[in-house]
Amino acid sequence: MIFVGTFEHTLDKKGRLVLPSKFRHQLETTTTFASPGFGQCVALWPEESYTEYLGRIREKVRLGDTLQHKTLRLITSASSQLKPDTQGRVLLPENLLTWGNLQRDVVLVGTLDRIEIWDKATWEADSVDSTAELMTVLESGLGI
Repeated sequence: MIFVGTFEHTLDKKGRLVLPSKFRHQLETTTTFASPGFGQCVALWPEESYTEYLGRIREKVRLGDTLQHKTLRLITSASSQLKPDTQGRVLLPENLLTWGNLQRDVVLVGTLDRIEIWDKATWEADSVDSTAELMTVLESGLGI
């Protein structure tokens, strides 16, 4: 499953988010997980991608490394299994709303194996910096 595209949406007062129809159709046949994302976003994962992600983390956790064990524990304890309702909405848990500083206006971004949910203002500020970085990387040929 590959997620691409950018969509602006709003959260309702209960913290529910209507998934864009493109993403909703991709997620309707799988269990969906929400977790703290990279940066200050919330990540939505189809079960297969989430399992692979946790597997990569688990492989890196060394026996006796307290920080790595705590990291794994914090990610999994802050994660939640979501099920869209009949209107295609998911209820984001309070802890993840806080993690992503998600208030009302949000941006959903497809990032290949997951969907990231960003506070709109944070996304816009980060996008300005990222666009300049992307141009530099593309001009250098990406090393491909």
